Amino acid sequence: MGRLPDLRLLPAAAAVWSVTFLCLHPGAPWRAVAAGLALASAVGVWVSSRVRRPTTSSHRLARPVPGVLWSAVGSLALAAFAALATGLRADLRDAALIAAWDGTAATATVDVAEWPRQLGGRPGGHLDSSRVLVPATVRAIAGPARAATSDPVVARDRVLLVGQAVDLGRLVPGSWVTVRVRVLRSHRPGLASAVLVVSGDPAMVRAPPARYGLAAAVRGTFAVASDGALPALAAGLLPGLILGDESRAAPTVRDDFVASGLTHLTAVSGANFAVVTMCVLTVCTVVGLPLRGRVAVTGVAIVAFVLVVGPTGSVLRAAVMGMFGV
Repeated sequence: MGRLPDLRLLPAAAAVWSVTFLCLHPGAPWRAVAAGLALASAVGVWVSSRVRRPTTSSHRLARPVPGVLWSAVGSLALAAFAALATGLRADLRDAALIAAWDGTAATATVDVAEWPRQLGGRPGGHLDSSRVLVPATVRAIAGPARAATSDPVVARDRVLLVGQAVDLGRLVPGSWVTVRVRVLRSHRPGLASAVLVVSGDPAMVRAPPARYGLAAAVRGTFAVASDGALPALAAGLLPGLILGDESRAAPTVRDDFVASGLTHLTAVSGANFAVVTMCVLTVCTVVGLPLRGRVAVTGVAIVAFVLVVGPTGSVLRAAVMGMFGV
């Protein structure tokens, strides 16, 4: 009979993820949740400390009980910390300056935080500007509807840009652009304070850093190479599988991935970093680099790959684990 899987971390993971999702909702009672979980964990510590392990061989099956109790206590404590941290960040989101502009038109200067995300598309695999989501940070906002003057108000609020017959697919992380927007307060779970519906072409204020300009060139070159080497559907899919870039994927392909539950394949994760690191290590070994040289080159490759695909949460987690592996 094979050994049973070790599931001791499963309760902690389930508790933390569930509490985080709950506390990200606007108006969630995160203080009550955090206090309740902290009280429950304290009671669990008291109960666990009073449970004694049996020492006779006739009670061997009862020995794991204290371990189960401590696992539950740890899960409750971690969930309490998650509720506290998420709730504090959610309060900052709800108190953001941009929320006061809800429903008004304005001109905003935003700092693009990530590569545009494709949320849908037109037939033929072209980027649909009205279905692109761009995470960004508002740096300044101005509009006569909310102020006595048109002088911009300095802000540092996280927002999501959505195009309205405007092509946002070419925005590059690190660039600052000025856009005409309509501000809509966000009611979806997350850390974005508002959704800005863009109604005019972005005007460049500050060019992206050189590293992101190079990353944009790499992404563009890879897409061109895919178009020249593969049929249309495969050419649009390959950048998504390698770089997480779904901007050229046909809507039918995206729908098929959603229906089959394989959308995780177009999100950059540990598998992508495993392929990159193994390829780089193999090349370094073939050319005869010493161990320290292989480690250094592979570390540089991991950092470069992060810049190309964008430093999102899943990418950074995979990169950190890749560095530990190296």
